[in-house]
Amino acid sequence: MENKNTKRDELRAVFKENQDAKFILTGHSLGGALAILFVAVLILHEEEWLLDKLEGVYTFGQPRVGDKKFGEFMVEKMKKYDVKHMRYVYSNDLVPRIPYDDKSIFFKHFSPCLYFNSLYHGQILEEEPNKNYFSLF
Repeated sequence: MENKNTKRDELRAVFKENQDAKFILTGHSLGGALAILFVAVLILHEEEWLLDKLEGVYTFGQPRVGDKKFGEFMVEKMKKYDVKHMRYVYSNDLVPRIPYDDKSIFFKHFSPCLYFNSLYHGQILEEEPNKNYFSLF
């Protein structure tokens, strides 16, 4: 059977060669969700050395990835390791508004949103406007 290295193993190898290096994670749409979930994996596996080297996570059009409790956990841990997280959202993009945020599904965003309207005017918000704009209801 082939020995497969994980992304964590690859990062460790890179940082052993350059102890002063730092990194950021970024992703668009599903890639944004995977970027923030990778941070959750680092936290759950207590990868303190890698978390100390992580400067920030910047996602573009990221869907919701967890509930309120998950968000509170992530905010606490990211603050502990000084990991910045910013979500970029453009106008009425559908992806950052799924899964829907309602009383039965419980998905919530947990970091600030840098929101750009259709005229590219930006503002920092807790949640993008019209958070369930495309809701079936």
